[in-house]
Amino acid sequence: SGVKNMFGSTLGIVGLGSVGRYVANWANAFGMRVVYYQRSQLNAELEAEFKAEYLSLNDLFEQSDFISIHVPLNDSTKGMIGAEQLERVTRDPIIVNIARADIIQKEELLAALDAGKLGGVGMDVHYKEPGDPDDPFLPYKHVVMSPHIAIGTRVNGSIDMEALVSNLDNALK
Repeated sequence: SGVKNMFGSTLGIVGLGSVGRYVANWANAFGMRVVYYQRSQLNAELEAEFKAEYLSLNDLFEQSDFISIHVPLNDSTKGMIGAEQLERVTRDPIIVNIARADIIQKEELLAALDAGKLGGVGMDVHYKEPGDPDDPFLPYKHVVMSPHIAIGTRVNGSIDMEALVSNLDNALK
């Protein structure tokens, strides 16, 4: 699959809560069409504010170039994304999951990658933390994994790094 431009693309947001709304605003700034799915549709005023169109989960997967996951993990969301959704994709979407890994069924995600249906996957959350050296997602060139840092800022990252170096320095003394 080729390079994707954000401008003119469709972003599907699963969960238009506080984080999903930030993402919708960013998408709007890039001229993206924003569609969303969650348990209950927002009112018309909120949909207008975030320029977001409500779709079923299956339709969201069918119409999106990028998919971003922002729902909490609970009994109703665990495994909510599986073969039924992943087999509906038509645009080689890039899926970004910074919520919880288990919202997407692991084996079905691997199967969709193997079938060449996905443009890529970005995961800030993992099915096993800390990750295994033989994590099944590691061999894929179009899967990007980060160690649960998506919510952090560069300032937080540098403060954490400073603390880490300081702790190492103290331990070595």
